[in-house]
Amino acid sequence: MKIVQNANHIINNFLSKLVVKRSEPKIWQKHDPKGNIYWLVFDPFTSSYSYFSSEQEVRIWIEKRYHRCP
Repeated sequence: MKIVQNANHIINNFLSKLVVKRSEPKIWQKHDPKGNIYWLVFDPFTSSYSYFSSEQEVRIWIEKRYHRCP
């Protein structure tokens, strides 16, 4: 019975990570202490954050990261 529970835990853990990998990036518009706007992006594929100084830079990053031609 313990083996089945461990196998279920491993499978559920693996499947939950697949769901995260398929989610979309999270994007926030922020302001630095001087009031300048910047963009913070969380990439669920790499679990990392990136900072951009313009919306255009974010759009370029998204195109390169998520819309690559095969």
